[in-house]
Amino acid sequence: MVTPSNVAVAQCNVLRGMMTSVPMWRDNGVAVEQAAMNVAGALSAFAPDAVTNQEWISAVARVYSSGATAADLSVRYQALCEPYERMTILAPKPR
Repeated sequence: MVTPSNVAVAQCNVLRGMMTSVPMWRDNGVAVEQAAMNVAGALSAFAPDAVTNQEWISAVARVYSSGATAADLSVRYQALCEPYERMTILAPKPR
């Protein structure tokens, strides 16, 4: 396992993992509202505005109304975290 270069990469990977879990939750009968809350929980680390949050809730709903698989979503969200991988986030220093 590769250690993420910064906390944003790690959190983005959590969000990506949550989205790829949505088809499993759908197939296991988890309510779409619960799936949306799971994804929103991972997204919360990015302090999204209401519009962004709604976009992710809508993405979950689209997966629920489709036949998308975890593999489909893995490909779709593969590049999601690339912007964070290029960032250098240094550890805080005491003052």
